[in-house]
Amino acid sequence: EALCLGSNYVEAVKNLEKAIQIAKAKGYHVIEAQSCLRISRAYIGLDVTLSAVQYLENTLALVQKYKDLNTQADANILLADICANQRDYSRAYDLMREAQLVADDTTNPVHIQVCKEKIPKLLHKIKEKQSKQDKKLKRLEPKIHSSLSINVQEAGSPPPPP
Repeated sequence: EALCLGSNYVEAVKNLEKAIQIAKAKGYHVIEAQSCLRISRAYIGLDVTLSAVQYLENTLALVQKYKDLNTQADANILLADICANQRDYSRAYDLMREAQLVADDTTNPVHIQVCKEKIPKLLHKIKEKQSKQDKKLKRLEPKIHSSLSINVQEAGSPPPPP
């Protein structure tokens, strides 16, 4: 792992791709899932979010099938962080809540603490975003009503003379 997650993320990706192939070929599904999680971290280090998300989703598919709860919590937390960075706070919140449920089952203090810290922040971001949307809608409301009344008048008025 230390070889894979050093500062050379490109080398880490190569090594982890080999590890995933070997684990998959030998049927070591938990190791495959953990390697997918690690490669997603390397892709985050390389700032290649799309690849990181794909590997995290692969990780979640594997861990749900083979019940590796610690890796599942890690993947949910990382994916939630990516979603929050992309301002998708609702999805981030859902993933963090799922991580919390898994963390409670594993009693992993790190996962539990991370969830306790991040869930309230995500809720605040969701409410803040909703408030901004509500304010924007209120500002647009008079314009919408006036354009609707113009359209209604146009629809109900007789055709112009030839």
